[in-house]
Amino acid sequence: MAKYETTDIRNIALFGHSGAGKTTLAERILFTAKVTTRPGNVMDGSSLFDSEPDEKERQCSINSAIASANWNGTEYNIIDTPGMADFVSDSLNALGACDLALICVDANSGVKVNTRRMWAAAEKFRIPCFVVVTRMDGEHADFEKTLGQVQSILGANCLPLHIAKAGGANFKSLEPVLGNETDDAAKAAAEKLTESVVEIDEELTMRYLEGEAISADEIKAAFRKAVLARTVVPVIPLASDAEVGITELLDAIRDFGPSPVDEKRQSAPLGDEPEWSDIDFGGSFVARVFKSVWTPFGRMGVFRILAGGIKAGDSIKNVHKEKTEKLGHIFRPHGKELKEVESAVTGEIIAVTKIESLEIGDSLVGASSAPVQLRAVELPVPMVSLAVEPKTRGDEQKISGALNRLADEDRTFKITRDAQTSEMVVHGMSTLHLETTLARLKARSGVEVDTKLPKIPYRETIGGNGDAKYRHKKQTGGAGEFGEVHLRVSPVERGAGFQFKSSVVGGNIPHQFISSIEKGIRQTLGRGLLAGCEIVDVCVDVYDGKHHPVDSKDVAFQKAGRGAFKQAFLDAKPQLLEPVVKAEINAPNDYMGAIMSDLNSRRARIQNTEQEGGYCIVTAEAPLKELQTYSTELKSITAGEGSYLVEFSHYEAVPQHVAKDVMAQYKTDDEED
Repeated sequence: MAKYETTDIRNIALFGHSGAGKTTLAERILFTAKVTTRPGNVMDGSSLFDSEPDEKERQCSINSAIASANWNGTEYNIIDTPGMADFVSDSLNALGACDLALICVDANSGVKVNTRRMWAAAEKFRIPCFVVVTRMDGEHADFEKTLGQVQSILGANCLPLHIAKAGGANFKSLEPVLGNETDDAAKAAAEKLTESVVEIDEELTMRYLEGEAISADEIKAAFRKAVLARTVVPVIPLASDAEVGITELLDAIRDFGPSPVDEKRQSAPLGDEPEWSDIDFGGSFVARVFKSVWTPFGRMGVFRILAGGIKAGDSIKNVHKEKTEKLGHIFRPHGKELKEVESAVTGEIIAVTKIESLEIGDSLVGASSAPVQLRAVELPVPMVSLAVEPKTRGDEQKISGALNRLADEDRTFKITRDAQTSEMVVHGMSTLHLETTLARLKARSGVEVDTKLPKIPYRETIGGNGDAKYRHKKQTGGAGEFGEVHLRVSPVERGAGFQFKSSVVGGNIPHQFISSIEKGIRQTLGRGLLAGCEIVDVCVDVYDGKHHPVDSKDVAFQKAGRGAFKQAFLDAKPQLLEPVVKAEINAPNDYMGAIMSDLNSRRARIQNTEQEGGYCIVTAEAPLKELQTYSTELKSITAGEGSYLVEFSHYEAVPQHVAKDVMAQYKTDDEED
């Protein structure tokens, strides 16, 4: 394998909406660089990047994939990422590994929601970008129109480095902007580009304003600085299938794109309030794990080296696990293949096997180095949930481990055990995300599951005060049971939980039985009294009672406490509480009216609406029950263009007509059990 320096490496990741041609572009880069003898094709299942069976079946990327190519002495590490928001985890994690984001926009359909989301994520992670206008050979391709939309939505600093004079079947070549003295449109674009580029350097700006000639080399150097600073984003049109624009893109990435030396990643000593500083790329070994895959031979971890270098046999420290591991063989990933190497330098992407502790997000340092933390990649909260149980009783022992291995690979797939409902619940970005992941569960582990909507974790509380007296007396011929409890219940502020106190004086209830009363009441809290839900936000004050010197005992006061609490609770305006979530919906402006109308039908309260760059953002609060299937329904309303995020907000009282239905369903289920 050819040797190269860190300055010769370009780590690029392809982002954009599904169908924008990212995988096709990645395949054409490999073909152009003579890595492959024929370009792989997504449609016929021959793609090196989309190699999983479900990716071939769906004809789309579900996971990120990595391959490398050497073009004229520059080493390109290419990360192809999923374009569907359903599988966004791998796309966002790729930001921790790349130095340049290629934002792919289809010239026929323009900027879509996930393109905008990944652009914002790259900006937040301070990753320089190129915009690649793909499919310029499409029937409806219009470079000027697409460029205008890109500038309107992504920013006016997105400026063409090349222009397309025509689209469709007439798209045969690109017109370079810089140095073009023959084409008027190119010269106009060059003037605007030059004005933006020279702003990166005060001296160049003054010379330019004074009419002094700026050399091509000076423009090129300033252009590269502007790209690194994100003040200029080059735009390049191309057509992968027609093989037009591929070499121009590769040359632009080489000339103006950052190498690992240019990209300043930051680390900090471990602590709750990190003090961030730039990593010295020439210092000791530092790396970030950004991908994890379970294979039949164990876990494979993939990491990007941010500083220093490693070789086979070295020991490294996993900061998050506080564990030192010895590297056996080290590899460069290339699709599903692993190419073994003896050593790796700063900037390289490396895979290791048989180290079970490596998880996505882990920070790695040299075995003798001080531990550091790296800036975390923020992942969205999974919004769609399903309760699962194995179809076959024998799979009950296998399901937990098999699901957790899938969660190791995809950090937007979560598994929880609901303490209130006792259900195993899986959480994902959408119904499609969960269907795909559970299909992988069957394919990999042979475990099939039944699914249903999870039970809503309602809670019970009171809206007023209650008072009750309860005597428990049992006489069976031997030692009896006796306990009498007088107590009051009152509501406390939402979120305060359960409070217990005793106002008993004079020894009517001996001190040791006060705790028995509390124990009995707490046993009731988890089971509820209206619909089998947890009881919260109630204060109990035991103020009097009676005892018997022989028959009073722990169990008697537990039962008396439960009886008195039940009577007082049911007398204190009991009510059901439901979880309310805050939802943020993002979609093209044309769908705003339909979205708001639909939300109003879901008992939602609109909090805010915004419009920017052709898109609307609607913020609302709604009961969780009303959004359980919202992922599918929003896609229907917005023709697949809408997306949303939710987070828990608070609990509030359920309307009476809804509460009646919940309690009736609980009674039905209880009778069936």
